[in-house]
Amino acid sequence: TGMALWVLGLVAVCCWPMAAVAGNSRNALLGTRYRVDLGSGGVSISTNWTVLERSGDWITVSWENVDHPDPDDWMALFAPANASASPHDHAPIKYRFANESESHLCCGRGSLSFSIVNVRGDFSFAFLRGGLRNATVSARSAPLSFANVDEPLSPRWSFGPVAGSFRLSWSSGGAAGPLVQWGRRSGEYLQTTTAQTTTYDRGDMCGPPASTIGWFDPGAIHHAVLFDLPYSQKVFYRFGSFTGGFSQEYVFQSPPGPGKATRLLAYGDMGVGHVDQSSSGYFTEPMALATMSRIMSSPYRADAVLHIGDISYAQGFISQWDYFLQQIAPIASTMPYQVAIGNHERDCVNCGSFFEVDDCGGECGVPYSKLFPTPNDVPDQHWYSFDIGSVHVVVLSTEADFRRGSAQWSFLRSDLASVDRSRTPWVIVSGHRPMYIDSTYDSGDTSDIVVARLLRQHLEPMFHEHGVDLAIWGHNHSYQRTCHVLNETCFDGEGAKAPVHVVVGTAGFSLTANRNAISPKWLKTRRDEFGYLQISASKDYLDVEFIVDATGEIGDRIRINRHAIAVSSS
Repeated sequence: TGMALWVLGLVAVCCWPMAAVAGNSRNALLGTRYRVDLGSGGVSISTNWTVLERSGDWITVSWENVDHPDPDDWMALFAPANASASPHDHAPIKYRFANESESHLCCGRGSLSFSIVNVRGDFSFAFLRGGLRNATVSARSAPLSFANVDEPLSPRWSFGPVAGSFRLSWSSGGAAGPLVQWGRRSGEYLQTTTAQTTTYDRGDMCGPPASTIGWFDPGAIHHAVLFDLPYSQKVFYRFGSFTGGFSQEYVFQSPPGPGKATRLLAYGDMGVGHVDQSSSGYFTEPMALATMSRIMSSPYRADAVLHIGDISYAQGFISQWDYFLQQIAPIASTMPYQVAIGNHERDCVNCGSFFEVDDCGGECGVPYSKLFPTPNDVPDQHWYSFDIGSVHVVVLSTEADFRRGSAQWSFLRSDLASVDRSRTPWVIVSGHRPMYIDSTYDSGDTSDIVVARLLRQHLEPMFHEHGVDLAIWGHNHSYQRTCHVLNETCFDGEGAKAPVHVVVGTAGFSLTANRNAISPKWLKTRRDEFGYLQISASKDYLDVEFIVDATGEIGDRIRINRHAIAVSSS
């Protein structure tokens, strides 16, 4: 129609808590005002497909008849299909600028390709003019769809409730009878395990944009627990249902047994990068793809992944969780993918988080909890531990009360006291906000330095008492490594047992430019580069390497000797 209406669209509801950034994150749609005017201009849209076969398939969108083409023109994906008629109620899932097509500015026509994750329903594209602040929907495509809206997607493994058990999780449109078929040989699925199904809805969100324009139906989330798997065992499997179809075959490798050599990957603060170079409603992190690419091309074969908070950075734009799950599936489908909750998953005002700050976009930890249950799946208790090979790993929630006497503090005290060093000679503790951090952010209850002091006050004595070997943190988007440190004092080569602390919030989100002019005395190394950790544990040594995304080189290396306090590094 010729009717036009301006409506305030995406509203800025989250504040990033650090002082400064350097990188390529974008949140350009915050504050966008939309106008729908399909009655003039004559722009038309066409696509090379109307039905996509599989999630992740590519579709080419073409347009023509654009008068006075402008660099601010853009093409956006909406779901469901009718959402493009009311963008003030439904944020775009992703978008690209029209001038990425060479013929747009000269000729008023062009085409762009998009990779689409199965939206479990129909979808459409819209051509918008006027830039990202005052955007007019000038044309809409016909509704498009996937061949199977119940397609099973995004496999990811994690540790189950008891030793030898592992949980396979996936998502679908909601077909009945979800199950996983598995066996010890390719194509021979002699075992079947049924799955439990859960989901969440708009009413579970605690505020905008998750409860408003960022809402997107997550479909059905399935969890199947396989018990009594042997150590270091290959499992060939597929998942889905007889009504909705099954996935392709995948191969899962169960971790090594007690005391065996162990390899881990660790990183934090990743986010979502789009393979089609599109941007999403809040943050877009192209360097997340670089981290994934480097991991997948590396000859290093890990036994599990530890992602220590700030997982997808969806922050209330729920569709981005689907893209994150697709992004990690190449590794999460083959080994346990263990996560810690971060401020951008949990923290909000008056919603039960320890820190009262709007960082989660109204999600209040719900998508995170549904998609990544802890081994015991206790609601809103995001702390747990697991044994893998020669390592005992503790995952803390720095977004819940960790002070002396709290439930989490009591858990940690009991857990560390029960470690059997004859089975797991190494102890690693992880959490999102760091206990030791080189940062100038020292103002307010949620600042780096204030939180670090609080963590040291309440948890560091336990780390020392129980001989924690390594602590891994994220939150600050840099790589940092300390000496063996206790009470801000180095003990390298001396008789006191103290852990090494590593910050590795470098998996994708823009780097943090808030280092001190004079580094703390306990800081051994800092690198402001994207990358991740490779951790190799044997009976006697714990080797930790920081791998630089850009080159694949070892940017920092430490070796901790179980029988000596000294640490060698390079």
